[in-house]
Amino acid sequence: MCPDKHLRLLWLEEPQSPEPEDQDAGRAAFLAPPEAENHGVRRVERLAARAHVLDLRACRGGSPEGAALWCGHFVPDDQVHLNDIHERPTGTTRQYRTLAHLPAPRRLDRPVVPCTC
Repeated sequence: MCPDKHLRLLWLEEPQSPEPEDQDAGRAAFLAPPEAENHGVRRVERLAARAHVLDLRACRGGSPEGAALWCGHFVPDDQVHLNDIHERPTGTTRQYRTLAHLPAPRRLDRPVVPCTC
């Protein structure tokens, strides 16, 4: 057993091609589980607190798109650069930024405190 809680192994009896038949379909299939699980956020509670507390202790990870969505709620400007992911096989680098338009208002009234332990 691997102690890394981020490692996940999926097993199929039939051999599969390492390359998706359609790049867009492959990306959509990769993103479907995080989106179905609300990008790793199990619940949101309103507490009487002096900060926005993000409880990430049980978070198993997610997609860069989900991180951009959630981070966007806590920064004043849109299009804040968060990270880059470089794909060696294609030589391409994709930048991830907060979203310009969010489905809810930005929460800028209090500091953000992530809880990870």
